[in-house]
Amino acid sequence: KADVATVLGLITRMDKAEAELAKLAKVTDEGALTLTAVMLVKDSAERGGGFEYEMEVLNQIAANSAQLKQPLEQMARYARSGIVPSELLEAEFAKIYARLVKEQKEAFDQTWTDRINSKLSEIVQIKRVNQEAPSFEANQGLEKVRQDVLHGNLEAAVSELQLPENADLLKDKALSAWLEKARGTVEFNQAVSKIAASSLAMMKVNFLKKSSN
Repeated sequence: KADVATVLGLITRMDKAEAELAKLAKVTDEGALTLTAVMLVKDSAERGGGFEYEMEVLNQIAANSAQLKQPLEQMARYARSGIVPSELLEAEFAKIYARLVKEQKEAFDQTWTDRINSKLSEIVQIKRVNQEAPSFEANQGLEKVRQDVLHGNLEAAVSELQLPENADLLKDKALSAWLEKARGTVEFNQAVSKIAASSLAMMKVNFLKKSSN
């Protein structure tokens, strides 16, 4: 028995409500899809090799999100070449560390004084007066990186190696190459974390909005 104006008003309000609900549902779905897609990219990357297909799917889903543009670009840099999984980086660093420490110890044992004594000992017998000879200690920067790697903190290891005081360490080609690979893995993981956190936040906010509506 309602008049036409009242009915039209109700219809308009219903249409608006439906439009808002549809918008909220879309945003929530996009958040869930983005989170699912980024986890698929991460899973593929950790298995080794490229992840171009998974990255393209993620780009399609998150194309309209300005907030995710930067981390998406970070991840895309490694889509073709892939990243080195953390476990492999840890194993590779262990070998490099063992070799470098061995080289450092050999250099320590072959100091200028010891070389002179070695030459003189070919002619005369020399008795060492100082019984408390200095003991070998590995490079402290290298030791700090080793501890970070052992504790699974690649980000800290990369930061430590890039300090100016550790520049001499990076003259070693194998360690320098390792740093580049580790930096890529760290950057990739940081981007994954940003996208995942953003997706979860978006899902949470919109769930609360939808509930209140």
